[in-house]
Amino acid sequence: MGGKMSSSRAYPLRYGGGIFLCCVGIGAALAAVTDLAKANLYLNVGFLVGTLGYFVTWRRAIARCGKPRVYQYLVIFAVIALEFGAFAVLAKAPWFQSLPPYTSQLVVLAVVAVHFMLMYWAFGVWVVRLGAAQLVLLAAAAVLSPPVAVVILGFGLVNIVFGAIMAIPILAKAPKPSGSNLPSN
Repeated sequence: MGGKMSSSRAYPLRYGGGIFLCCVGIGAALAAVTDLAKANLYLNVGFLVGTLGYFVTWRRAIARCGKPRVYQYLVIFAVIALEFGAFAVLAKAPWFQSLPPYTSQLVVLAVVAVHFMLMYWAFGVWVVRLGAAQLVLLAAAAVLSPPVAVVILGFGLVNIVFGAIMAIPILAKAPKPSGSNLPSN
């Protein structure tokens, strides 16, 4: 019975997490192409719709992969608490307050990217790849200095792509066992 579990069995949270990432990514992309002043609104709507999507797919994910482990939820809460703590420290740090606005926005996005990488134990390898892709994007932004809207758009699109990779298996129809006369769901 021992041995390594498949990715889907080891990380059942990845499916709903992928839907969540897609929705937040759409919010970021919308803010970038419409009005950055409304970014918080778009991101919060993405957050709420993504959370709803997560719960809508919950039963399907459990039926396919089993229940998540308690430590996976603890990882999520711990990493989010760590991220909020990092934001609180940054908000009070004189060196951060003295940064140009563009640079401070890149630092905030870097914290978000690292937070994704730390979510590995809850969501698996694709969320680490997401964080790494975001850090590459931020490094390019630091060198090339595109407008903030372009950086936010890139961040949103990366979320959408990696979120879709994580979520698509749960949204696809389950394959029928070969030779079965059972109707598909």
